[in-house]
Amino acid sequence: MIESFGMDKKQAADYLKISPRTLNRLVQTGALSIAYVANKATFDNKELKAYRDAQKNPQFLTRPGTKQETGDAPGASQSLALTPAAQSFARTSDGHNFFAALAAMIDERAAAPRLSLESKLSLTLAEAAQLSGYSKNFLRVAIHLDKLKAARGRGRGWNIKTSDLKSFVEDL
Repeated sequence: MIESFGMDKKQAADYLKISPRTLNRLVQTGALSIAYVANKATFDNKELKAYRDAQKNPQFLTRPGTKQETGDAPGASQSLALTPAAQSFARTSDGHNFFAALAAMIDERAAAPRLSLESKLSLTLAEAAQLSGYSKNFLRVAIHLDKLKAARGRGRGWNIKTSDLKSFVEDL
């Protein structure tokens, strides 16, 4: 039975039958809240009980475009069990669906204007190959034969000036 006062980390972990590290992860993801009383971490008894009950009876959501199977346990290929941690991750604080917001951000980023390769001052070897139509190996051999000017970039890559690439392609 749960006592009327809050539990410390070890007691809460034992009550939920999880490790203290897993308890810390649940706090970090927002699945459980923690309060400090007299410099000691305590957990809300009602919240711990609700979390334990939710673990015993997980909620199932069907994937879009599938039918829910009849019976007590949905088929693994048809549904997805959401733990309280996943439920808190799937919803932002103001109630909007996290995944819809993420999809909107991806769409917005894809629609943003991008810098064309022709307008860049310096190109990587892959960008130079894409712009010139020659393979990276062909350009790499030209660099080693000193027919194409290039400088070592960060790490092991090559940086090629756009003007040097244009003059190299014109000279071929």
